[in-house]
Amino acid sequence: MLTRRIARPFEWLRDRAAAGIASTGVPPNILTWYSLILNLWAGILFASGRFAAAGGVMIAAGFFNIVDGPVARKQKRVTVFGGFLDAILGDLRNAGFVFSKKGPGGGYMLARAPTDITVGHVIRTIDGPLAPIACASQTAYQPCRDCKSVKACTVRLMMSKVRDAMSEVLDRLTIADMAAMGDGSNIALLKRRQSRRPAS
Repeated sequence: MLTRRIARPFEWLRDRAAAGIASTGVPPNILTWYSLILNLWAGILFASGRFAAAGGVMIAAGFFNIVDGPVARKQKRVTVFGGFLDAILGDLRNAGFVFSKKGPGGGYMLARAPTDITVGHVIRTIDGPLAPIACASQTAYQPCRDCKSVKACTVRLMMSKVRDAMSEVLDRLTIADMAAMGDGSNIALLKRRQSRRPAS
């Protein structure tokens, strides 16, 4: 609650600045690229030991970073990185992990309890099967064109073990577990549950 009260004046300033920039017609993608370039410049300054200058450049980069989204919304446009994020969130929404709410205070929220969402399921939704190669996948199996013996292929057998090892970790770990591990206090959660694993 206190954090929200402190944030309100800054949100008001951000929205006023965004409204002013949006009225000039400056595309939000320009602001996104300014932020990226300034962050790279700040990294170079830090590496060269010019910490005060780097801090100033990072503040400028942060300004562009926080106003590009509001400017895009006011102009009814999509930023380069905003479009990418929207695509990922769209996939998560279609899979039933999140739901969206429009208007003030809107955004994306979890549609299920964090204890019911496994990391493995999220990764499969965004990136597809866990298997590193198609011939090791259980759900999207495709044999290699030049494979002479699928059963005897040592590469496929090794990659199948990699798939199983990844599934062993990712299909036991939930979003709630990750949140609990955020402060490093409960790494044991990785070994906690013996839940059934979906096919990779």
